[in-house]
Amino acid sequence: MQKQEIVQFLMERVKAMSTKPQAVETMTEATEISGLGIDSVTLINLVVEIEQKFDIFLEDDEMTVERFNSVQDIAALISEKISVSS
Repeated sequence: MQKQEIVQFLMERVKAMSTKPQAVETMTEATEISGLGIDSVTLINLVVEIEQKFDIFLEDDEMTVERFNSVQDIAALISEKISVSS
């Protein structure tokens, strides 16, 4: 799986989970997720979807604010876990 496919999946899911439609309109892969109205419960749901979609397990110490700051940060983490080529 290419990194762009990971980014596309994440963009779709984060946009669907956002409670701030106006923020989603200008969202890029570098947009901070914290500004999109995604709470901790929703973020856990996103983690579950990621683990199922990419058949990976994210350790507690991998789920840091820095790693989950933006779609591009999450995509980088997933890429590391599944060793994709860019």
